[in-house]
Amino acid sequence: MEALGDPVGAFGFRSSWLKQALWGADPQVVTSIKAECPRCGGVRLGPDDVIVRTCAADGAGAYRFRCPTCATAAFHQASPAICALLRQAGCTEEVWHLPAELTERRRGPALTPDDLLDFHLLLSRDDWADALDAGTRET
Repeated sequence: MEALGDPVGAFGFRSSWLKQALWGADPQVVTSIKAECPRCGGVRLGPDDVIVRTCAADGAGAYRFRCPTCATAAFHQASPAICALLRQAGCTEEVWHLPAELTERRRGPALTPDDLLDFHLLLSRDDWADALDAGTRET
C-alpha cells in the first residue's frame, strides 16, 4: 500500500501520506493504496475501493477489495496498525461478530466420519427433508 509523492516508508506507505493521515497535513493529497490482487499482482486503489474488517471479539483485522483490473475479490489479513492507517485514509470499516454457535453448549457425542457418510447418503434421497425431520424429533 502506498500514496503518491514520497519514497515508500514503513508498512509500505509513503511518508507524506503518513504525515497527512496522522497529523492532518495537506487535505488535498490524494491517497492511493497499493495492494496485491491474487491474479494481477500489485494494483492501486482509492480509499472507497477498500473495506477494512475488524472482529469485535478479538480485534483481528483484514481488508478486502475488488481488483479494478480483473474484478477478482481479494482478502488479506492485516495488523491493527495497518487497519488503523487504512481507516485514517478514509476506508470504510465493517465490524463483524463471531457466530453465536461458538458459545453454544454442545450435547451428545462428537460427529464421526461414519455420521458424516450417513448424512451424505441421507441427502442423496428424494425424501431427505422428511427423513431428517423424523430422525431429529425429540420424544
